[in-house]
Amino acid sequence: MQERDFKGIWIPREIWLASELTLLEKIFLVEIDSLDNEQNCYASNAYFAEFFGISKGRCTQIIKSLEAKGFIQIQLIRDKNVITKRVLRVVNKLNTPLSKTKQGYLENAEGNNTSLNNTDIGGNPPKRFTKPSLAQVTEYKNQNQYISDPQAFLDYHESRGWVVGRSPMKDWKGAFRRWESNEKKWSKENANKQSATERRSDYASGLYDYRKATNF
Repeated sequence: MQERDFKGIWIPREIWLASELTLLEKIFLVEIDSLDNEQNCYASNAYFAEFFGISKGRCTQIIKSLEAKGFIQIQLIRDKNVITKRVLRVVNKLNTPLSKTKQGYLENAEGNNTSLNNTDIGGNPPKRFTKPSLAQVTEYKNQNQYISDPQAFLDYHESRGWVVGRSPMKDWKGAFRRWESNEKKWSKENANKQSATERRSDYASGLYDYRKATNF
């Protein structure tokens, strides 16, 4: 079992209120974050299955969903053609606001978590978020062979003030990956709706032709 030293867990408001995450995905993300130490999280599906009391297959679905929505990154360590380890990394660490934590609150005692997260691992100030340009988003889209419209992405977040939930956006690439995931889901739903409409139309046409042919 992967070791950790912590007093509890911290769930940020933007994660707890994230409508795109299921409840199980939220607590999965928090558990991965609590294990994401200097060596990152390398817990297996067997560990998660035992910890949460669900099947390994369900664990795979949840982890892949978190990856698709841009909350975690998955790296497979190989020895030639054999996968020896899976490494999970949380894209945006769930930092604990220790200055606001009162006695009795649960907290994640991650070594580099501070109330303001003033420095990164290298001791440098965190980068200030800068809105991406259309060229940057388009380039990122093309690099990953995404289908989403960069201009629509920019227009949407510009109208909302570049926030995620109620918090300022920190990673536009992560937001674009979630946008892409939703775009694929909506495209599939629209395709299914169109197929259903076409089926109803074909059925109605066939029914009309049958009645016309038998109307002596």
